[in-house]
Parts: sequence; structure tokens; C-alpha cells
Amino acid sequence: MNVSKVHNKNSQRLYESNYRKLMAMLPDISVFNHITLSSDDHLINVSVEVVERTPYTTLLALQSNVRTASLFAPETRLQVRLYHDAHLAEVVVVQGIRRINSYNIYPNEKMHLPDEKRQGNRLLAEILSFCHCNDYKKTYLPRPIEINQ
Repeated sequence: MNVSKVHNKNSQRLYESNYRKLMAMLPDISVFNHITLSSDDHLINVSVEVVERTPYTTLLALQSNVRTASLFAPETRLQVRLYHDAHLAEVVVVQGIRRINSYNIYPNEKMHLPDEKRQGNRLLAEILSFCHCNDYKKTYLPRPIEINQ
């Protein structure tokens, strides 16, 4: 079987799973521009900000901090595009790096791993799972009032 077909099929499942998780955790994302998810013991804090809305997509900026007794993970910054018509969530920026190829020839000039894009989407899945397992709570910042002049 062709490796790229397996990669694409598995990636599709991951994008669908991330979309379902995000929409379950943030069903009110169309109403608010900024939502913070945190556990009661503050092991995890995830800031979710809406960067852009179009009729069929939403671009989110996620910033997460995870702290446990045995683990301190550096701050993670992701941008995730939600495709509402296709029910997919795709990581499009990881730690400020844009244009993530779905497959890289390795070694390459910037030393990106062959499956860099999949790893970014897998990281999102792990952050969402960690939030879910640690009884997150939401804090909302309302949308600014738009005044037409």
C-alpha cells in the first residue's frame, strides 16, 4: 500500500477527531472571541482566541501551558483552521512556523521532520485530551460591541 495514501487517510481521521473535540469543548465559539480553558489545579491553561471568521471556516490561535509535578512543557502556540462544512480542524501554524508541508524530504534545509504536519495535529489532539481528562473550566471574554457608523 502507498505510504502517502495511509498518511492521508490517518491524517483525515485526526483532523476529524480534533474538530469533534474542539466543537464539544467550545460549542459557543461562534459567540465569543476569547475563551480560556483551565483545570481547577491549573495544571493546564489553554487560551483560545478567534483570529478570523468566514462563512465556512474559523481560524483559532491556541496557546497552552502544561505543568505537572513531573513535567513542565514549554508554552505551545498553534493556529488551527476549523472547516465547518467538512468538519475538519487542521493545524496551520506551529510555534510561529507557517507553511508546514504534509511530508518533508529529510534531511532538509530547516531540518523539519518528515511528518512535521502530522506531529502538529497530534500535539493538538494531546492538548485537547489532556484538557478533557483534567476537568477543564471555561472563562469567557465577550466579543467587543460593534458600532456601525
